[in-house]
Amino acid sequence: MIKTNVKFFHNLSFRTHYQEYLLNAHNVRCQIQLLETQEIYLTLSGDKSNVKTACQTIPNLFELTQEKIYNDENVDRQTIYWSQQIKSDLIIPVIQQIMDNHNIFTLWEKTAMFYGHFKVTYLTHESFKVSEARITEILNKEIVYIENMAMPEEKTKNLLKSIDEFIFSRQNRELVIIRCKYPYKLDIKISLFGRKKLVRKTKKQLQSIVYKHTIKTFQLKMTANQYEYLLENCTDDLKDIENKYTDDCVKIRIRLKEFSAPQYLIDNIKQKIRELMIQTVTCQFHKIGNSITLTDDNNKQLNCIARHNYCRIEKLETKTEMKVYSIPKALSPSANISSSIMLQSNEFVSSLSMRKMSVLNGSIEIYLTNQSDSIPRDVTIISSPAGATEERVEYLSDNGYFEMKTGRKFLFHRWSPAVSNDDRTNQKLKNSIEKFISSTLQSVTTCYSNLEKIVYLTNEWENIGAQQQLLVSSLINEVKQEIETRKVNWRILFIFNEQQTNFYKEFCDVLVKMQADKDGFAQFSSPVSVIQITLVASSNLNLIKCENEITDYVQKHILANKTLSNEFDVRKWDQHMINAFYKYSLNQSVLPNMNLTNNSQIQLVGSMPNVEKTIEKYKLMSEIFKQKSTLQIPPPVAARTSTRSKPIDLKAYNIYFSYSLQDQGLCNRINTCLMGEGYFLCETPTNVSRFQSYIDKSDVILIAFDEEYLENSNSISELNYAKSARKKIIPFVIRNNTKENSWLSSLTIAESFYDLLDTEIDIEFKDDFELEYDKLLIKLLRYTKPGTTSKTYPETTALPKITKSNDDYEEAAFGHKSIALQKVTPEQWRESETAYQEKLAKKIKNEKIPNDEINSSVTDLTAVIEYLEEIVREGVTYSKSHSEEHDAYSIGPRGWELDESLLSCMQQFSNSIRRWLNKSPNVIRGNIIPFTPTGDINDAIFLIHQSPNDPSFAQNYIPLDHSPSDKYFSLFNSNPDEIFPVTDKINIRDESINENSRKSNPIAEKPNLKVTGLPPDAPIARPIEEKENDITKIPHRKTFSAQLVPVTSAVEFQSEVSLIPSTDFPSKTYQEIILTNSLLNKLIRTIEDLSQSEYSPYHIKYKIIDRLVRLCSKMKIVDRLLDPIVKCLRSKLYRQVFITIESEQLRLNPKQLFFIYQCTQFIIQHEFQRQEQIPHLLCQAMIDVTKPIVENILPIVGEFDATYFNDRGIALYALSCHLELLNHLSLTSSGRRYFVQSNIIDQMKNILHDETLLENAVGNEEIFHADVAVIVYTLMLLCNLAYEKQMFSILKKQNLKSVYSKLESAKDSTIQLACQTLSIILSQDQINEENEPMKLRKMCAEYLEKNIIESKQKTKLGVVKDREERDTHVKLRFLNDTFLKTLSEEIENLATTDHSSNKLKYKNIGRNVRVVSLQETSEVESLLDPILKCLNSNFYLKVFENIELSQTKPKCGAISNNRSLAAKHLFFMRECPEFLFRHDYKRRKETADTLGRIMLEHTEIIFEQHLSILIGDEGENILN
Repeated sequence: MIKTNVKFFHNLSFRTHYQEYLLNAHNVRCQIQLLETQEIYLTLSGDKSNVKTACQTIPNLFELTQEKIYNDENVDRQTIYWSQQIKSDLIIPVIQQIMDNHNIFTLWEKTAMFYGHFKVTYLTHESFKVSEARITEILNKEIVYIENMAMPEEKTKNLLKSIDEFIFSRQNRELVIIRCKYPYKLDIKISLFGRKKLVRKTKKQLQSIVYKHTIKTFQLKMTANQYEYLLENCTDDLKDIENKYTDDCVKIRIRLKEFSAPQYLIDNIKQKIRELMIQTVTCQFHKIGNSITLTDDNNKQLNCIARHNYCRIEKLETKTEMKVYSIPKALSPSANISSSIMLQSNEFVSSLSMRKMSVLNGSIEIYLTNQSDSIPRDVTIISSPAGATEERVEYLSDNGYFEMKTGRKFLFHRWSPAVSNDDRTNQKLKNSIEKFISSTLQSVTTCYSNLEKIVYLTNEWENIGAQQQLLVSSLINEVKQEIETRKVNWRILFIFNEQQTNFYKEFCDVLVKMQADKDGFAQFSSPVSVIQITLVASSNLNLIKCENEITDYVQKHILANKTLSNEFDVRKWDQHMINAFYKYSLNQSVLPNMNLTNNSQIQLVGSMPNVEKTIEKYKLMSEIFKQKSTLQIPPPVAARTSTRSKPIDLKAYNIYFSYSLQDQGLCNRINTCLMGEGYFLCETPTNVSRFQSYIDKSDVILIAFDEEYLENSNSISELNYAKSARKKIIPFVIRNNTKENSWLSSLTIAESFYDLLDTEIDIEFKDDFELEYDKLLIKLLRYTKPGTTSKTYPETTALPKITKSNDDYEEAAFGHKSIALQKVTPEQWRESETAYQEKLAKKIKNEKIPNDEINSSVTDLTAVIEYLEEIVREGVTYSKSHSEEHDAYSIGPRGWELDESLLSCMQQFSNSIRRWLNKSPNVIRGNIIPFTPTGDINDAIFLIHQSPNDPSFAQNYIPLDHSPSDKYFSLFNSNPDEIFPVTDKINIRDESINENSRKSNPIAEKPNLKVTGLPPDAPIARPIEEKENDITKIPHRKTFSAQLVPVTSAVEFQSEVSLIPSTDFPSKTYQEIILTNSLLNKLIRTIEDLSQSEYSPYHIKYKIIDRLVRLCSKMKIVDRLLDPIVKCLRSKLYRQVFITIESEQLRLNPKQLFFIYQCTQFIIQHEFQRQEQIPHLLCQAMIDVTKPIVENILPIVGEFDATYFNDRGIALYALSCHLELLNHLSLTSSGRRYFVQSNIIDQMKNILHDETLLENAVGNEEIFHADVAVIVYTLMLLCNLAYEKQMFSILKKQNLKSVYSKLESAKDSTIQLACQTLSIILSQDQINEENEPMKLRKMCAEYLEKNIIESKQKTKLGVVKDREERDTHVKLRFLNDTFLKTLSEEIENLATTDHSSNKLKYKNIGRNVRVVSLQETSEVESLLDPILKCLNSNFYLKVFENIELSQTKPKCGAISNNRSLAAKHLFFMRECPEFLFRHDYKRRKETADTLGRIMLEHTEIIFEQHLSILIGDEGENILN
């Protein structure tokens, strides 16, 4: 054992190398042992002589060493710098490790601790010899030192933390990270020393950390509304964001619209601020039923509403919940209620299968059902094997818990009611119940948290026998006590099956006795579906408006939520009436909720039609109840048995009921109900000879018309006799067949029922017996009262002449007050009026037409009035030209005759528009019901502020010829087409009767509202004709001429608005006042005329019809206009307007706009009742015109350069409109079949293979520009057609790969979407012919909404492009110094050299000037001097001397009416001045001084010498 103390042995590589040396040189094995005392023990083994020799060499090895100190400033400058600057003692081990890894055995140290030099010791023995040069080479090339890495000025705590974590994780023996911290400061210095590769890699990683945590300042882009919203509402939220990122030094300076944060947090902070700016609101709508289905159209409309209000639908979901509702207890006892109401009430109550008792915030509920799994619950407690079988789970023999994969939870607790014969006090049973309830509830609370609904299955509990009542009361009391003790909001549900009906009734009886007042009379459970729409927007105002519009749309088209307030009548209803109303509502899938205590409100939720029917049912029930109570009708007696063969013979009857035999089932039901009301009723007897006596003894005649009534001679005889006997006839219709019956339908139109019966037939028994029966009963109660016969009651009383206007106006006008009105006290009157005013204010607020819609309508109508006034003012010589830059129309000269009748019609139409405009701020959707203290419309107060004799009511037109009816109706018995008179009452239009005859024959027999308030000199009606009428004769109306009678006096436009106060007219809808049937008929005829007749492109007809069609579209009055619009699209004029589009045309003229845009969009934007017919009407015609349209608009390949598409932008837009219509027609399979037999694919392929068009579309960055639209609609049309197998196979054979490759790089995302869609469709092996294009259309719409429509900058298409482009700051890729210099030289050349007027050079330079003028002033100011030279040159004045027009290529069949100026004239007259107008140059004052003087001189010359040239002969005539 040899002991040594050599430091070299601490190097593992040295030890290994030394062992190999002894083994090779002396054949001795060596074991080396390092001790903690830094001593080294060598153990040699081998031949003794060899070991001895080896031992002798060891001292010699370590004696042959050499030292070097690096202190030579000429040679060791780098190492000296390291030793002097690096204060860390960690660098010596790093150098040592690097040398060791190179197998260079050295020992390194410093001559002094801090400022000493490096000192190295190395071996010189031949086997371990180290070269000093090699050491120096490693020091210079392999080791590097980076001092004080760059750090940000503002250092965050998280930066220091991240650096510390990085240093800790990057431990390496060849690298040292020297970190210098400063106490109480957020500062740090970092230096790196070690192997070069490691140092460089570590430096990059540290730089990445530093960059990530470097504080940056970011500018926020927000609107003024968003800025104000953040300042006013979000300061605390912004402070919370700062506090959350305190360690990152986040600062939000919202007043400066900026924030500072580390680089890695900028996106996060931006998102959080954006979330504050984006407001959210959730709209919820409920409907009774299992689910709510939203159609594609519903989703489309909802998204359109959101986009229109700058909002977005974040989430739209539907869910279904099972809820329990209470039926309120009546506040009034049972009163005079008919037996039919009692029957409905009893049926409803017996159908209820649940009861509920409230306990604190919880409840105890019982359910009778065979589908227990339909009742939602949190946990189910099973006490018997039968219960487990019912739930379809395996029963566990031991008590325990079980949870299924579906999430259903069960508690098994075996229990059956224990009964003992010797337990007279039943204490054992009570203890058993107490233990069972308490232990089960304790167990479920231990196992499960947040429980609300706990279900007990009651299977086998009914087997207790006679102790059922005790069991029930004990169970309910025990559960009640548990809820009260624990103070939880549990809902404890007991479930019974159909075999436990009697047991359920026991529970029901006990539960009802223990119910509280808030539980109501009874309860019912129902699934309720909920629509939840989450809206997001950046403006709270937009969000509120969008929420209101969506609520309005949902309540009109999907769900309605109506609240009837201050319905005091319902407080007088008894329980039977309330139950009957609930029964009807639920049958109509309407959820009712009555609140009889607070304001007597009734809330109804359901679909709009069903809610309206339910409201009507409520009002009918209230009216019936009111009439019975007011007239003190005696309670009904038991229904009497009466048959057709044996009618009950009485002295008098209330009703004689005439009906056909085939309706006996329904009529027997009506019979029973009327008898239950207390009416004495006689049916049609089988003995025909006796019916006359029964009719004579009856007060009113009830007639049921059906499809067979006309063929029944007995029924016709009864009707004719009743009319001849002047009996009050109450008719109604029974519809048994789904097919329309022409004769039966004719009875329900206004022209026929008055002719036949002098009364309206508004009752039709079809699918809602209860509603129609109530209508019938109300009508009967007006004329005959139950229990009172031989007496009929008039419907109203005649109005006396009004001579004064005071507080008693109503009584003076309408006769005596009704009984109900007399009973109203002043307090009740004031209370009702206050409630009415509140309701009216709410109605006006909720139903007022939105302001944007009003403003749009007012704008359109104002424009219509202006046009009408211009026509009338100018007469036949009218001529005007509009020069407004942004006007999509311009009026050309026109001349056409205006006769007196047309002027009169225009005056009436204009006055009606003015009346509406005067009331437009108050327009609501619908009419306003007048105030009535009793709720009866007959008790309402109608205020008349002006007498009918007031001059403002004077007629300003000649009335139509209203001759007596006998002039256009034949007498009934004279020929086969004869008909009885229209009415036997006074006809105020009859001018054949004089004043004297009226006085001698006063109206007293039958008071009639038709003659109410007539002046004394009103003409008398024709005499009553005593004739028997025959119903079998169908009336034929006389055809009147549509020609107006000319006005004899001069026509002057007089505004009626000033004469008639706004209160004189009732609130009517827009359509009722403006879009009347007469106007629509004229509009239809005019559109048809436009499809047949040729007018000049700027004819006023195109403008007016265009505006009226848009107005009808807004008002959804589209079905009547479908046929004339289709005629326009099918006409030859549709094709011709495409041919007339000229080169460089900036916008479509009115004729082109109407045919190309308005007609196509009318078809695309609306759903028509005859939607399925549209493909058959349009497809073939549109396919036929596609080829000539495409060939006219797209050039022959190679004929034109790329600038052609810039000049033909409006033509491409027109083509895109046509392609969009083709897309619409190809959405259905019936439409696609027309495309199969055509060559439409070849036309679309020509479009896609047009290289110039593709290049322009691919490079266009404007959103959905015209060339982009052409490509997109072409691709989408091919996608739609691919869903026909024949088309699919044709498209598969087409080589479209080159098109795909070009369109992949398109900047517009819609092109990419359409291209990818077509590629995916054609990559399939086969196609499914289902109506997939509809889904494709929906997908595209959603994509556009997500990627395009939300864009803040919306670029408008060709015809509606606006000056907004200047604000987009589009930086063109070619706008550089070279381009501007070249353009400047070209402009100077035009200022000095003359060229031909139509030379292409003017056009190209003018286009470039127009493009660069849209940029920033600083970027284009270099062009100012050459532009000024052009304006100062003689060429500017010369273009006014000789006006030249552009020379465009003639089109076949085209008539040029809109040729523009020559390119030279456009350059000097338009492009150069507009370049100056667009910018505010620094040399503005200098330019104004020099150029202004010259322009004034030019102006004088132009007006003196060239004005006649500019305006032509017409202009001279106008000036003269």
